[in-house]
Amino acid sequence: MLRTPVPDRLRFLIGRSIINHVSPATSTSRRPDRHAPGTRPVRRQARSGDTRDRIVAAALVEFADHGFDGAGTRAIAERAGVAQPLVHYHFGSKDDLWRAAVDRCFEDLDRHLEPVALESVPLEALRTMLRCFVTFAAATPQLNRIVAQEGSAESERLDWLVGTHTAPRYRLFAELLASVDPDDVVTTDPAVAFHTVVGAASLRYVASAEALRLTGSPADDPAAVRAHADLIERMVLRAPLDSTNRRTNRPTGRSST
Repeated sequence: MLRTPVPDRLRFLIGRSIINHVSPATSTSRRPDRHAPGTRPVRRQARSGDTRDRIVAAALVEFADHGFDGAGTRAIAERAGVAQPLVHYHFGSKDDLWRAAVDRCFEDLDRHLEPVALESVPLEALRTMLRCFVTFAAATPQLNRIVAQEGSAESERLDWLVGTHTAPRYRLFAELLASVDPDDVVTTDPAVAFHTVVGAASLRYVASAEALRLTGSPADDPAAVRAHADLIERMVLRAPLDSTNRRTNRPTGRSST
C-alpha cells in the first residue's frame, strides 16, 4: 500500500534547491568591485567568471585527492591554468576556496536530484533518489571523498559542512523515507538508512582505483553503474521494479495449492 503523495514542501525543497545556500564565507570572498553597478565591461565579467569556475573545478579535484591540508593553492592554480595570485584575488583564502568548491558540488547534486521532485508517489520518489545517488556518485566522486575526509574528525570545516549541507539533506531523506509505506522498505529508520545508502552508493567511486584493480574495468562503466543502481534499489526497497516497469509482487510466504 502507498501512503500520502510526496509532500509539497519536499518537492519544493528539491525542485528549487532551497536546501542549498551559499555561506557568508563564499558569498563575500570576492574582492569588492571598484566599478559602479552596471558599468563593469561584460567581457571582463565573463572572463572573471570563467576564471573563478576553473579555479573552483581545479580546487575540487585537489581537495578530493589530497585533503584540505595536502592541497596547495599553487597546485590548484596550475591545474586551473591561472596565476597563483588569482586564486587569492578571487577567494581570499584556501578555506574560502574549499567552501566554494563544496558549495558548487552540492549545487550540482541538487540539480541531479531534480527528477525526484517530479514524482508524486513517495515510493517512486525514493526509488528515483536512490538511483540519482548512484549516478551522481559515479560522475562526481570528489564530493564523497571530501565528506569522508572531513567526517573523520571534529573541525570547524565539519561544523560548516554538516550545518550547511549534509544535515538539511539528511532531513530531506528522512522526510521522504517517513512518507513511504513501511511495508515497501527494509527500514524506516533514517539514522540507519542514510549512511548505509550513501556509503553503498559511493564507495565504488570513492575507491575507483581499487575497483579498477579488482575488477579490471572502470568503476564508472555505464553498464556497471546501472547494475549498481539496481542493486542499491533492491537493498532498500522490498518492491523493486520488474522488467515491465511495474511493482513486482512480494512473496506472501504461502505455497499455492
